[in-house]
Amino acid sequence: MTELPVETPVVLRAPRRLYLILLAVSTVLIGLAYALGDLDMAKGALLGSVLVGMNLMGTVAFIRMVLRDRRYKALLFASFISKFGLTMVVLYIAILRLDMSALGILIGLSSMLLASLIYAALRPEAREGSQKLKGEKLERQPHGTGSP
Repeated sequence: MTELPVETPVVLRAPRRLYLILLAVSTVLIGLAYALGDLDMAKGALLGSVLVGMNLMGTVAFIRMVLRDRRYKALLFASFISKFGLTMVVLYIAILRLDMSALGILIGLSSMLLASLIYAALRPEAREGSQKLKGEKLERQPHGTGSP
């Protein structure tokens, strides 16, 4: 991955940390699926995690292309929709044809939700905002003072 200049918007710089968090969360969820279920559930969780990871990388690439090159928006949007369709075909084949554990796949797909929550909690902007809230005193008006 190429290094981006410092003045690059956060949208373009942020994914590396999110990728690492997603990898860690996916590893934990696959291990949890194996511990709670069996190998089939772990395989489903692995497939769900791989799908989420590939979709995240595709979405980030899509956003980068749209922000950098605004000429081909329709073509980029068509590729984004086709990526979604391909994901649905893979899920269909995995669940109905290969008899993979649907619960395991759902566990793997949920890794993105957990990774997003962890990423949002670990952002420096979130910590600075919470420190500002702790430092500020909220002034309250007593109830029944007559002012609306």
